[in-house]
Amino acid sequence: MTKAEIISFVQNNLRKVDKTNKYHDRVVEKAITLAFNQGYGNIFDEDPRILDNYTKTYGAGGTPIAITENAETGIFESILPSIYVPFRDKHSGVRHVATVGVTDFKFFPLRKQEFEILPSTLVGELNTGDPIGFYVVRGGTLEYFGITGAVASAGCRMDIVIPFDQYASGDDVLIPFAKDFDLISVVIAALRGMPAVDLNDDNADTK
Repeated sequence: MTKAEIISFVQNNLRKVDKTNKYHDRVVEKAITLAFNQGYGNIFDEDPRILDNYTKTYGAGGTPIAITENAETGIFESILPSIYVPFRDKHSGVRHVATVGVTDFKFFPLRKQEFEILPSTLVGELNTGDPIGFYVVRGGTLEYFGITGAVASAGCRMDIVIPFDQYASGDDVLIPFAKDFDLISVVIAALRGMPAVDLNDDNADTK
């Protein structure tokens, strides 16, 4: 289903338990986002590899994601094209990074501590000319080690698990584990714990 269809699906089912239809569309969207994040967390706990089915690809079939050298640090980096759902492994929400075309060059994720000490390790010293590079997720950026200028100039593509509210209205979105009615239950439970949005402008100054 598209994002818009999922929101409509939730709203139609929500009316069965809340006939007042008092929840604003944005509030419903946020509740769905929380439910999706819970579903993604359950998938990660079962098998992190399954998250590959729930990523959105950036930088393929169009403009690659730019890799530029930071003038102050000398480190190659990319600005992430979207916020992501964080996970407790090296990938976090950026599940894969790859060259735009099919090449021998491969990117491997690192933890922040590993990234800091890598240049002084044997791996860092030997990684000269080999078709491998490393990256670390730092908030809204990716930092790279061991990539060449040619790889950087070509840019890259990424597969990212993004929150539901970051999808465009017409984007196709897979419901975690395809459990549509489990999603409804989680959303309704979340909404019951939220106060309804006051849409009346009764706080305006009066004279």
